[in-house]
Formats: sequence, structure tokens, C-alpha cells
Amino acid sequence: MSSALVVVDVQNDFCPGGNLAVKDGHEVVEGINAIRDSSEFSHVIFTRDWHPQDHVSFARNHPNQPEFSKKLVNGLPQTLWPAHCEEGTVGASFHEDLDVRDSDFIYSKGTSKDWEEYSAFGNSEMGKFTTFAEELRSRGISKLYVCGLATDYCVCETAIDGADQGFSVVLLEDLTRGIAPDTTRRAKARMRSAGVEIQTVDQLV
Repeated sequence: MSSALVVVDVQNDFCPGGNLAVKDGHEVVEGINAIRDSSEFSHVIFTRDWHPQDHVSFARNHPNQPEFSKKLVNGLPQTLWPAHCEEGTVGASFHEDLDVRDSDFIYSKGTSKDWEEYSAFGNSEMGKFTTFAEELRSRGISKLYVCGLATDYCVCETAIDGADQGFSVVLLEDLTRGIAPDTTRRAKARMRSAGVEIQTVDQLV
């Protein structure tokens, strides 16, 4: 069995100047590029939000609902975000300096208009699962090193779901950035409780 570096959503809309920018999000790029060829990783995987224009998470699709407000959708609280990472747009493209190669596996998530998918594994609260776990197992991958954006949303949910699916998961915390300090702290506590190991790059064997 082998290990994979899973780079979560390092896309233009989540970097400075983007529609849903994470503060200093671009700072993870250099470090990710520096470690991607490590012998620790048999595979390099990039996930990306790839939303249709009418995605349920976009505030503009909910009349009279402001951005960053919450609304019950499918019986669950949904944060209504600015439109972001719309399929085929510049905002959905990976950061221009990110080293993405033809041999890498790119996995698109959030492609259904009807539900949110922070995690590459799907929306477990709704029982909607993607093929991501299947894709990993078909490649013989058993261990995931997760990094990217944002620590307190898509990185956290992907890491926790990976652990729940039986993968060994390590968060490379210095190659992530969060939206807010308090939610980032809570996210790391949740990850630890789920069995995710938290490391820095210099702890890689």
C-alpha cells in the first residue's frame, strides 16, 4: 500500500484577490511544490471545487439572503457564500504557481448543484458520497498527507472523512491556511479527535 499527497483546493478564488479568499492562502504554494517529489508520496492528488452556476451554496441563488448568512437547505444549515470556483472559470483554476503535472490525479468536487461538498469524500451528513475513496483504493493508497485550503473547511472535512473511511491521515499543518483563527483551532481539535495526526513538513520521514 502507498501514500498520497492530497492538495486541497489551492485555487484562485481561495487565494488573495479571489472571490472567497483565504488570508495568505497563496503562501502554501511554495512549500507544496517543494515537497511534492518526496519519496514519501507515491501519488500526488489535487482536489478542486468545481461548482455549477446554480450551486446551492451561492448566496445569489437565494433571493434576499446576504452572503455569509445561514439558511436551512435540505434540512441542514448551509452557509451562503459568494459565488466561487465556478467550473471552467479563472477563479476555479489552480494557483498559477502551483506545480500541477499531467501525471497527477485531479479530483473535482461540489459538482452537483443540490448539495455542499466541503470534503472530497462527499457530504456524509446527507449520505451523499463521491467516488474519491474508491479512486484512492484502486490506486493502492492507504495513507493520506493532506494540505491546502482552507484548514477549517475543505481540508478539515476531507481529513476527517478520510480517517472515517479507514485511511491513515496526516495533516501537514504548515501547508494549510484557515479562514479564521477560532474555527481553525476547532477544526484541528476535531481532526485530532477523529484520529488525524497533525505534523509539520520537517517531521516527514
